[in-house]
Amino acid sequence: MGLYRLIYASTATDIDRDLLTNIIETSNRLNSKNYITGMMIFDNGYFLQLLEGERAFLTKRFLEISKDTHHNDIEILTCGPIHARLFTGWGARYLGSQGASSKILKRYQGGPEFNPYKFTSSNVEYLCLDMSTFAVSANDVANKLSIAQ
Repeated sequence: MGLYRLIYASTATDIDRDLLTNIIETSNRLNSKNYITGMMIFDNGYFLQLLEGERAFLTKRFLEISKDTHHNDIEILTCGPIHARLFTGWGARYLGSQGASSKILKRYQGGPEFNPYKFTSSNVEYLCLDMSTFAVSANDVANKLSIAQ
């Protein structure tokens, strides 16, 4: 079986700092168990997540994610075969909307606020490629977030 990449957007429901940290830790554990790598951006009430792995594992994991009540309006932005992973060895990594990654994000978001539903499939692929150079482990999330409480 070959590798696939799936990128989706969703709208968060009642997410705070502790819950986001828990989501990232759980994602990391479940993704690693199924040889799935990837990254997540959370900003302005939206999620953008990239998942990479074998198609059967991605399908199973995405079905689990789609049942999660912490977000809704899930939309697949792109999905298809790949030759290599962008996020090798990362079960799930959070990429912040501050610092160096913020500059990259602003280049692609097409406006002052992050809204992943506005990305084209090619734009989101390029964004993820650029963002692959900036990652924060789940243990550092609490120190890097700027979530309004």
